[in-house]
Amino acid sequence: MARKQPKTNSKKTAPRNNKRKTSKTSIPEKPSSKRRGVNKESASVKPHSHSTPEKQAPVSRLSLERKIDLVGIVMAFIGLLTLLSLVSASQGSITGDLVEFLRHSFGWGMYFFPLGLLMIGIWLVLRTSERLPRISLERLIGI
Repeated sequence: MARKQPKTNSKKTAPRNNKRKTSKTSIPEKPSSKRRGVNKESASVKPHSHSTPEKQAPVSRLSLERKIDLVGIVMAFIGLLTLLSLVSASQGSITGDLVEFLRHSFGWGMYFFPLGLLMIGIWLVLRTSERLPRISLERLIGI
């Protein structure tokens, strides 16, 4: 089967020019002033209000006490995980690399590093409590 060829115009068209035609009339520019607020147009525009609160990251809205508490919780958590990975019989790739790093950095002190992190973290969390509540033996056991 032969395909039909689309009809072509015998007239040749000139290539299109993508440049925009400019009109001979020009738009008058707005009068400018050296001082702000002189134009009537700018007087009707209200300045940006400072009463709207800007969006801030949740951590930046916290008080300093809460930020220190969060640092203490994170330090205690990392210390506990590191201590558990040190005494664990089987280690994964991340914990194995961490233990090797601690061994090369601290030697036998690798066992004191997580204990120090844990103690400092707990102290940062409990530093504001004036007196820790007494826990009786019955409450500990659950009687």
